[in-house]
Amino acid sequence: MTLAGGEAQRIRLASQIGSGLSGVLYVLDEPSIGLHQRDNSRLIKTLKHLRDLGNTVIVNEH
Repeated sequence: MTLAGGEAQRIRLASQIGSGLSGVLYVLDEPSIGLHQRDNSRLIKTLKHLRDLGNTVIVNEH
């Protein structure tokens, strides 16, 4: 079974969230594609949390 690019990206992001790492550069290409508005809000909250932990988060949305 293979995952679409966006699905794989979200799984990688989810696995990193619990790691507690800081000083990491996250570059995300259209992470909100296919998400419900409620999930977009959760994504933004999560990205802000990663930033607050001392990480750099770059998001590309079209």
